[in-house]
Amino acid sequence: MVDDENPIEIITKSRLEGLTEGVFAIVMTLLVFLIIAPEFVDDSGNTMLHIRAAELLPSIRAYASSFVVLGIFWVTHHAVFHYIQRLDGFIIWINIIFLMTVALVPLSTLMVVNYDPVPLALVFYGANMFAASVPLVLIWMYAARTGDMVHPDVDKATMRLVTLKTLAAPAIFMVATGVSYLDLHATRTIYFVAGAAYIVLTVILHKKRIQVKRSR
Repeated sequence: MVDDENPIEIITKSRLEGLTEGVFAIVMTLLVFLIIAPEFVDDSGNTMLHIRAAELLPSIRAYASSFVVLGIFWVTHHAVFHYIQRLDGFIIWINIIFLMTVALVPLSTLMVVNYDPVPLALVFYGANMFAASVPLVLIWMYAARTGDMVHPDVDKATMRLVTLKTLAAPAIFMVATGVSYLDLHATRTIYFVAGAAYIVLTVILHKKRIQVKRSR
């Protein structure tokens, strides 16, 4: 007998997380194919690897930046869904929108590789990253405001920590996108520094939270 429940409402968290893991695995793997290797042999047949290897740097820089940002999204997604115990149609569809924006990252990264001096390329890249970070904020805020979606044993300090994690990314990319029209070099610096700062801040807050728990 077919269950009369809404199919969307009975999707389990593990199934949603499995789809998310698969999308991230594919997208993060695709990034490496964006590294454009220059031709290392000239017309006379002499190798020029030691001279032209520097041409790889813009592609590698874009690859590394996008890979780290996707890693931040993946970690944040894990942090959010670690504390969510129940799903509904809103969370499921917002997560699908999140994956849709994540799947665009190779395209926006390719635009940066091919049109690095053009501000619009970095604007598109930043807009893509901003769009990917917003759904995580919506999912967490919605779950936190709905009484039975978050595990009841989650304390207020943990709630604040997860909220800070979800809000940090869209704030960073909003600033970076705005700066793109003013200073391209500053925008690139923001992406790298902000990514590193986010990782360091997450580690510090996690250790501090563990210390607080042990002191109780």
